Amino acid sequence: LGLSNSQLSDEHLRVPSACLARALTVAAHLCGDPHAPLRIASFVRPAHLGSLGYAVMSVASGGDGLALFEQLQALLCTEIRGHHQVLGQTIETRQELLGPVPRSTEFWVFFAASRLGFARWVSGRPLVPVRLDLPCPPPADPRPLQQFLEAPVRFDMPECREVMPVDWLAWTNPNADPAVHALMSSQAGQRLHALRHMR
Repeated sequence: LGLSNSQLSDEHLRVPSACLARALTVAAHLCGDPHAPLRIASFVRPAHLGSLGYAVMSVASGGDGLALFEQLQALLCTEIRGHHQVLGQTIETRQELLGPVPRSTEFWVFFAASRLGFARWVSGRPLVPVRLDLPCPPPADPRPLQQFLEAPVRFDMPECREVMPVDWLAWTNPNADPAVHALMSSQAGQRLHALRHMR
């Protein structure tokens, strides 16, 4: 990553997406596994996302979780902003690029798989999207990603789009906890405020 120990311990530091893409490529090479980014993404849990992770984990419903995650996504990445809208029987989330995000297969597979894996873990449901569009070339073997998604995926698209069934908004969260949610949402909001004032 080219980062010092002091930088790695700085909770306000955001690693550029290009740097993360290089790290995922190196990880795949060192592991001898071209699908390492997908496997790493499948292990993302609330603790990895700090107060944002616990705030999302404790929401009352899927709709509340999606709204909160998109609102506070800058805590994780300042180069991408999510926009979602309901279109008939689907929710479509479009990822707007705010910086020089690479068209790296490793990065976008990790990005999309970690979001879906996290949603499945929080909801306790085997959520299956309608379709996924990724702005990167396909991996040499796309089957592991397709098996993970259980949905069609299109590569080399102009932007990242996640299309999901609208009923995802209504599921009740088995981990809902109003007290934890209020505390973690407050902490996440304070961190976002501090991050914005540091730029």
